[in-house]
Amino acid sequence: MNLTNDECQYLFDNLPAQLTAMLIKGLVHNLNGPLQVISMQTELIDKIKSINQQQIDNLQANITRLQQQIQCMANHADTNNTQDQPIILNEMIEQELTFWHADLFFKHKVNKTINLFQKQVFTITQEATARGIMGSCIALSIESLRQKTPCNFAIDCSITDNPAAYSITFSQNGSPFTEEQKTNSAQQAYETVYPASLLKKYLTVKTAAIGWTLRMDAQKLSIGIPA
Repeated sequence: MNLTNDECQYLFDNLPAQLTAMLIKGLVHNLNGPLQVISMQTELIDKIKSINQQQIDNLQANITRLQQQIQCMANHADTNNTQDQPIILNEMIEQELTFWHADLFFKHKVNKTINLFQKQVFTITQEATARGIMGSCIALSIESLRQKTPCNFAIDCSITDNPAAYSITFSQNGSPFTEEQKTNSAQQAYETVYPASLLKKYLTVKTAAIGWTLRMDAQKLSIGIPA
């Protein structure tokens, strides 16, 4: 079956939504964990007719986990919002990392080092596109790490003065970003596999569309954002 140009463009523009759909199993898994804890705690409280501070703290912690997961899912639901709005970059990065823990390989098998901006900085841009770019960088990193042990992933944020810009660098110690990613049939059966070549095209097109820059080296993806 051959797709029309409009159909191809629709699939391309909605790539972040497709990635979200691929993560549904992991999203449900991450919601189920705190829900089970809350359920067990409430059953225990109902049985013994009392509650102590530790139980209260446990309930509050798991409710917060649920709220964070739900907020991350809500952020990804509005893929058609093309309005420019202020975005706190540290906050977006943290939310994207929480969201991508729905990929259980990334959550459990990848060592992560995260160096956020040392002060709160923001930019004004299209939120849906910005999230799509961040998510694509993480997805590409995951694909590069499939065949590597140990798996190391890092995000490093910095501010440059000349020209004034914010830099977010995604790095990993797996297969080079600049090479075609290969997967085997066994891997496809048990892990979510992301379309690496399409992700690279998406990053190239979408960073340019909102005035950001992209640099792709062997082990690093660097996003430049005007200050």
